[in-house]
Amino acid sequence: MRAEYLDTPGDMNAIPNTLAIDAGQWYRLRFSVLANGFGRFRLRGNRTTPDYQILDERFFAFGTTRNDYSFVFEGQETTDAFKFLFATDQDDADTYWLDNVTFEPIAASLNDAQFYSKLFMNPTGVTSTVGLQGIHYQDLSGNAVNGSIELEPYSAEILLYVARDGFVYLPLLLKD
Repeated sequence: MRAEYLDTPGDMNAIPNTLAIDAGQWYRLRFSVLANGFGRFRLRGNRTTPDYQILDERFFAFGTTRNDYSFVFEGQETTDAFKFLFATDQDDADTYWLDNVTFEPIAASLNDAQFYSKLFMNPTGVTSTVGLQGIHYQDLSGNAVNGSIELEPYSAEILLYVARDGFVYLPLLLKD
């Protein structure tokens, strides 16, 4: 993706080529960022014609070490006038580099995170054992958790549901 840099007072913008998106289609933008200092940039997905409208917006941190990011979103409308805007403020580092930028449609569906993951809490001052009632889970590090978990006093753990076929359900299911 070619980026055009604009020098305007108070901020720096990188505006890529115009893209076509479809309503209901999921997309993934991947990129790497490295800067000569620290800050954050605002990433907006905009429709530019017939009138300007922000369709999605996220913020990403950057610094003096490379960060790799993925931004997944669902197209809100069909348009051939979609652009990403990378924008920083005057208080952010004055130079950053975008690399490995890719944009692609993906197969995905949105799952209800409350149905597929659980927060187990121990609000007491003693260690507690919680039975998982035969349900298979995975912790956030990817380790299988079965049978029961032991929670230290005043602690909590998030577990992700694992289907019988070994599939882990996440809030956004990527199918590629």
